[in-house]
Amino acid sequence: MPPSTFATKYSSIIYSYPGSVLVITTVIFTLLPTLLLIQRSLHLSNNPEKGFDTRDTEYSGPRLAWQQLQTPLQHGNRVVVETKVREKRSWADDLVQSFSLVPCYEAPIPAMDFLSQFVIELKSYESIYSTAILKQLCQMHSNLSESIGSFDQVTPYRNILHVANYFSCFAPNFRVNCSYLEPSDLSAVRKDVEFCLQHRPDIVECGSECFKNPNCVACNRVPANCSSVMMFDLFYRILPWDLHAQPFYLNSFLPMFSLSGYRSQGFNVPVQNFTRLERDLVTYTSESSSLKFKGVSMDIKRDLLLESAISDSRLALIAAIVVFGFVGIATQSPLYCVAVLWQLGSSVVCALIVYSFFSSDFPLLNLVIFVLLLAIGSDDAFLMHYSFPSREIPLNVETLAESLAHASTTMFLTSFSTAVPFFVNILSNVLVFRSFGLFAGATLVFNYLMLITFLPAFLVFQRRHIRPFTDRLCSLQIDCSAFSSYVVDQLLSSVIISGRYVWLTSLLIVTLSAGYITAKDLSLPRYNPLQLFIDSNPHEWYDNNAEKNFRFVANKVALPLHARLVWGMNAVKERSHFDPDEITEVTHDDGFQITNLTDMTELAANLRRIRNLPFVDHTERYWPERFLEWSSGVPCSSTEPVVTCQVRFSLTSTWTTVCAYQPPNSSPTTTTLQSTTTLHLPL
Repeated sequence: MPPSTFATKYSSIIYSYPGSVLVITTVIFTLLPTLLLIQRSLHLSNNPEKGFDTRDTEYSGPRLAWQQLQTPLQHGNRVVVETKVREKRSWADDLVQSFSLVPCYEAPIPAMDFLSQFVIELKSYESIYSTAILKQLCQMHSNLSESIGSFDQVTPYRNILHVANYFSCFAPNFRVNCSYLEPSDLSAVRKDVEFCLQHRPDIVECGSECFKNPNCVACNRVPANCSSVMMFDLFYRILPWDLHAQPFYLNSFLPMFSLSGYRSQGFNVPVQNFTRLERDLVTYTSESSSLKFKGVSMDIKRDLLLESAISDSRLALIAAIVVFGFVGIATQSPLYCVAVLWQLGSSVVCALIVYSFFSSDFPLLNLVIFVLLLAIGSDDAFLMHYSFPSREIPLNVETLAESLAHASTTMFLTSFSTAVPFFVNILSNVLVFRSFGLFAGATLVFNYLMLITFLPAFLVFQRRHIRPFTDRLCSLQIDCSAFSSYVVDQLLSSVIISGRYVWLTSLLIVTLSAGYITAKDLSLPRYNPLQLFIDSNPHEWYDNNAEKNFRFVANKVALPLHARLVWGMNAVKERSHFDPDEITEVTHDDGFQITNLTDMTELAANLRRIRNLPFVDHTERYWPERFLEWSSGVPCSSTEPVVTCQVRFSLTSTWTTVCAYQPPNSSPTTTTLQSTTTLHLPL
């Protein structure tokens, strides 16, 4: 089928003015977008959870409204003070410091579950009584003293709570330091520990569930020599629940809280302090043949994601080198590889400019498009090159038009079939999927435009001006076309055709294996609410396995759920379809008014129904119920309003007043209320 008139005219322009087309496309698709991108404010989001919330759903508006109300409603009275390093004044400071280094304690450590932790892998339960292993654990603190010391101003603790320190406290001679443990001490400690192991369920139940009930039956069954807080912590927090497991996992506590714990209290602790401590931990355990570092809990993996994503971009660079190396060998033109790379980079820059007009926040998920573009762009570049007239075929308008007609149609189908599914994601209720769909689709559109403008012009320019110059420049003529044709057209084809049964059988085996693995083993993380790295990552290993091995983790994450219902506020709406920060301010709902006793009674009845639900079962009455009971006995004046309730709290830049009063000259049964009503539901 001969090319159309439009294709012929378009090919004539590229054939006649290849240099001009190259300059124009470079200015339009590269220089101008680059200059605009410098002026635009576009930043890579370092929060992996940002944007995964939904918009335009039934519950998204109330949820966004609650996010704005949460800070003023839950604002505390904590005063943040500046901490300064205090210089030691005398020997008394050294004496106090020496007492603080004693790892033994008799009262529960406050918020112990929220200290940073790490897990060591041993061969078996017997290993914890090895003097060599205990000595290595005991020496850990001195090797980590510098990195631990960076937390001295934000933690009251000074010791690593590991099994060696517990054994030193259990020793009959009360060793104040685990370095003084002797084989006779370990023999006595093991005898006591294994005696108490028989009562482990009662010890754990007494320490974790009966602390509010001094007459708990489980506590009465615990022997006196097993009732210490440290023995409870050893069985509950340090040792795994299955003592016969191999390998044997041993938990330990570091003398500082996790990063999220500090942030929740207003302390700005640098993430680098945690990463340095983790690095020193890995270094120390790697030098030991007995201690294997498995997991760590510092709540810093969200802060490490951006750095890791940028570091992993090297893998994309390696893939690009391999792909473009193959392109260079197959096309015998290093300049063509540079042109393809320029085309792909220009496509990304153009897509970034389009994206910046919709949102300044660039999610990490958008980085995936670079790998996809590398695959799609290189395929289309191969197609364009092999559709272009070879040296044996004269290059003119007709042959160029025929080549472009074939290549542009095929590339349009592949690009269109890929871009449309991406653009469909713009309709998603999840912001990250919207952003990814916009950026990925725009990238493929600009990539196609560059494919049908920049690349053909470059091939014509190379054929007409560059190749004759390089042929004259090279004194040694090495014709690689025969070798390339042999490899691609004969050898590769022969391997594929001759081994077709092997390839089909292998593909079938891979497909069946993948299907089996998908059906049997592929699932969402059961214990890990947000997995960002591979399973072997220490942070992910802890989140995936700690709850299975240590009983206290299950109770730590099983926190009671509290629902908070707020009336009197409008749902928040989004101002931008892509920017997560572009939302409206929360405002009063003028339709929420309680103007008479009937409205108040109806609200109280609804609250009574909610708190009596089986999964709520809240016995205490909420304020409308208490208000009705209280106000029924309040005498009403006919001349002065009786103010029955007045509460004021800060909401962004305005003040919201909750005021229930009885207007003058009104009947005692009339109450007017226009307010924001808040209640807690412990689920």
